[in-house]
Parts: sequence; C-alpha cells; structure tokens
Amino acid sequence: MLLEEQEFLKKLYQKDFDLIIRYIANMLHIKGISPEQISVLAEDLAQDTFHTASEKIRTVMSHPNPTAWLVVTARHKFQEYTRRANTESRWFVPSNELLENLPDPQHNPSSVLEEMGYTDTMEKIRQALSDEEFRLFSMMILNHASHKDASKELGITVWTSQKRLARIRDKLQELFFP
Repeated sequence: MLLEEQEFLKKLYQKDFDLIIRYIANMLHIKGISPEQISVLAEDLAQDTFHTASEKIRTVMSHPNPTAWLVVTARHKFQEYTRRANTESRWFVPSNELLENLPDPQHNPSSVLEEMGYTDTMEKIRQALSDEEFRLFSMMILNHASHKDASKELGITVWTSQKRLARIRDKLQELFFP
C-alpha cells in the first residue's frame, strides 16, 4: 500500500470507525443480539469492514463518498454474519427444548452435545479437524466467542481467526454435505 493510500485509510478510520461501530451495533440490537455481545461483534464487523477497505483502497479513494462505501460494506458484513450464524445454528445448536433441560448454563457445550447423543457428530468433527482447528471451532461455534477473543487466546490476528474459521466451515461442509 502506498503512503498516500495509508494516510487516506488512517484518516478515514479515525473519522468513521465509531460511526461504523454504531451502525452495526444498531443492526445487531434490532436483530436481538444480547447487549453483552453487541459491542464485541460490532467491533469485529467494523474491523472487518476496514480490512476490506484496505484491500480495495483504490476503489474507496476514488468513490465519491467513502463513508457511504464503508456503510454499504458494513451492511454486507452484517448480512454475511447473519447468514453464517443462521447456518451454524441449524448445524450445531440443539433445539430450545433440549436447551431447557441443561443442568448448568455454564456447562461445557461440547460435553452437553455429547451427552445429548451428538457423540458421532462430534467425533466426526474431531477427526476432520486438527487440534488447533478444533480448538478454534469449539471457541467460536460451541462457546460463541468473538473473533477478537479467539484471536487473543490463540495468539493470532482477528483476520487470521476469520480465515481459519472459514476454512473449518469449508471442511465441515464437505464432511457433512459432500
């Protein structure tokens, strides 16, 4: 990235980052996400929006309204997140009836799934994924951690966490729906 592009992105980030977070947080609030998760998810999606802007910096610089470009990109990131969350909930989250019978809300989700008869599915997933991939899968899918939290725990960047989870999804898609 050229120095001029870096400066443009830096100024855009300083000017619009909070706006993008508020925009995404509002959509998350409307979607019914818990208040505890809103700030973390909004920041993750805003960071992802600016990552996309950095990849397409020339397009953003030539756009007549770079802030509007960011808002549209943030909306797409939110829609992508919503689609992904809906897909994951169909694959991996038991129905509400099963959740009502959990003995302890802090119970390990992985062992709960196994106790409820998902042992074969969990075993297939464990075999398909490396130890590191399964750890990220457990954090993100079973424990609903944010990319920010997962990246800190694993010592990787948020972007790396997102890419690894995308690869994990691809592996599991191929495993369960060839």
